[in-house]
Amino acid sequence: MLILLFISSVISISALEWELFLTDVSYLTMRANIMWKLEGGPYTGAEGRQSYLWNDASKDWILQPSGLGVSIILSSTHAYLLNEQKRIYQRLKDNTGSAWMDTHQDANDIKVSGNERIWIASNTATSGGFTINELNPSSPFALTLHSSQGAKKVAAGSDDTIWIVTDTGAIKRYSPWTSTWENIPGSARDIYVAYTGIPYIVGTTEVEGGYEIKKWNNVANDWETLEGIGGESIAIDDRHNVHVVTRNFSVYRQIGASLYNFCPSNR
Repeated sequence: MLILLFISSVISISALEWELFLTDVSYLTMRANIMWKLEGGPYTGAEGRQSYLWNDASKDWILQPSGLGVSIILSSTHAYLLNEQKRIYQRLKDNTGSAWMDTHQDANDIKVSGNERIWIASNTATSGGFTINELNPSSPFALTLHSSQGAKKVAAGSDDTIWIVTDTGAIKRYSPWTSTWENIPGSARDIYVAYTGIPYIVGTTEVEGGYEIKKWNNVANDWETLEGIGGESIAIDDRHNVHVVTRNFSVYRQIGASLYNFCPSNR
């Protein structure tokens, strides 16, 4: 049985302290008291790693059959799985009897914004990566082209500001008010936008655990590094706590993080 680890194995560097939260995780996502993971370790199938849904009542992960992928994200109602062959699958996010539905749409990245819009970096090559599209979440699934600006990774805020990482690691931001793209300082491997609208990146500088994790500072108009941690991907919960997935398949969160169902002190 896999269990959550709350207070063990603390990393303490500079002003931030991190605690081990989970093990055996290659990708993590959480929203509205629901948590999913992709297992750590080698792929168990050609399409990716097995997906699991956390059962807070039994304090255990429940395997979700046929759900093999490399990343997984949540809307308020559904889970979206992207597999190694770049195909997107959809299912109900919290019903263990739900089956994965093939959207018949391909992508290199998929993220859900706080206002429930589903953004993808498609599988159609263009300068800078792949075209940016919005996925219609209802069957028949369809893509709406947003921009021919190329992206390898994409994320968006509730105000429809789009943040991307190109195939060279460059970061750009699209303003819905001016309909223009702006070059942003720094470079990244991946990008996420919290429900607050604050962007985070997995940087390109290697540190213990993976790569530097950075948060956007609107005042300084630059990125600030989260000290004492490095990772391959991140997950941000509804209370804006950052969870870092490291290259050894462990998840760390900042000490003092306050989660809904995943912390005994909140019961």
